[in-house]
Amino acid sequence: MKQYINQGSNDTRSGFGDGLTEEKLFGGMNIRKYKDEGVIEFLPKNSFMNYKYVVFEEIFDAPASVLLSLKDIMTSGKFRQGTEVFNIRTEMIIGLTNRSKRDFAEKDDSLMALAERFALTLKVEWESYKKVDFLRLFKTVLGNEVYSNHTEKLSMLANIIDLNNAGGSTFVSPRTAISAAQLFIKGKKLEYISDIDPEILIKYDQAKQEAKFDKLHVSLLENIGEYLDDNKIETVDQNEDFLNELNEIEIELGEEPIDIPISTTTKQEKEAKLRKAKFLLAIIDRINIQGKQYKSFTQMKGRINETIKLINHDLNPTEATEATGYEEEVTEENETTS
Repeated sequence: MKQYINQGSNDTRSGFGDGLTEEKLFGGMNIRKYKDEGVIEFLPKNSFMNYKYVVFEEIFDAPASVLLSLKDIMTSGKFRQGTEVFNIRTEMIIGLTNRSKRDFAEKDDSLMALAERFALTLKVEWESYKKVDFLRLFKTVLGNEVYSNHTEKLSMLANIIDLNNAGGSTFVSPRTAISAAQLFIKGKKLEYISDIDPEILIKYDQAKQEAKFDKLHVSLLENIGEYLDDNKIETVDQNEDFLNELNEIEIELGEEPIDIPISTTTKQEKEAKLRKAKFLLAIIDRINIQGKQYKSFTQMKGRINETIKLINHDLNPTEATEATGYEEEVTEENETTS
């Protein structure tokens, strides 16, 4: 039994657990007397019984035989083994445990009798288990230097734990959170932390990816809007830098760039303008918009379609009154330019 004894002589802190034996509980055995005389004699003066105030950690994790011996000592106020008797000094015992008394002794009356010796119960828990609470925990336990060096990772972990405890099938305790943090900052995967719901990790990764795409979508919309605002329909913009920037954004979204032929004659200028408008529309059509920007992309698509309609009317005033058959046109153009 591991003991933590304060400088004074009145209190001791002892670690219980499934490896605790009666011999350790009783302070150990007099080995010399056993070797010389074959007599078993314990050393209660070296045990918790020689202290007024005792704290047992993980008290309900000890074997039943040890706990029943403890019950006998607490009930009688004495240690009795054969002819050996020791009047204990202990006035108060505090037991720390993660198990309730009911769960611990539900099927054993003798263990319930021990549990009932601890008449006062205080449940120690946080007021909340939010992201900010776990960040405070990481900073306190891991230290300012570690926290500063790994702020981004620890913030991500605290966010995942917050989501897990709010909507997952498991609960991540502060103790588990510290273990997870120590592994995570060393590059280990969170999938190895059994108390984190795998579904929460999947949802978090999806949300993170969607947030990345949402940022790109906003940038794409802003650039297209600025282009349409700055370039009148009658003017052909020969500067391809902007369209190249759109291509780069589209490539980040997982698409292949579209070739844009540019001409210089009056009719060809209008055709070039039409191709540019179709290029913008093709980008929107090839992005699977299902998130926050769906409405904005739909409105932008309508605006570009109106532009295409006007250019078509300018090129073919007697035939084109609206932009029809667009999808077939873009497909044929892509086949021609690829």
